Amino acid sequence: MVAFFILYSFMVFRKNEHRVFIRDFNKSLFIAWVIISVVILLIQIAPFILHEEFLLSLTPTCVFKKYFDKECFSCGMTHSFISISKGNFDEAYRWNNFSVYLYLFFELNILSLLLFSICRLYRRKSFFTFK
Repeated sequence: MVAFFILYSFMVFRKNEHRVFIRDFNKSLFIAWVIISVVILLIQIAPFILHEEFLLSLTPTCVFKKYFDKECFSCGMTHSFISISKGNFDEAYRWNNFSVYLYLFFELNILSLLLFSICRLYRRKSFFTFK
């Protein structure tokens, strides 16, 4: 989704008279996309590096579940991401139905950032030059 907005901003704002503003805007969108993607990548790598008990101790108890006795849309997400990292997609789906799709979306985001960055490096000499 973020990739769509960046590509859209490159296409729509190319012929704008305010080139300096648009170039800075494109740079800031790209940097925000990189920062968010690095955080997502760290979230996905954590179950491979850290122990399951340690990860579960870091995550808080759901306040919605505690006070209303109902699960929110993100309940079980940590358990399901740990299950996905072990290759247990059925178990992950049982913990949270949305987790497999979210994990796939995270993977697609990282892949699109990688492809976009490779294309930028291939076309330009400088990585952060937006013209």
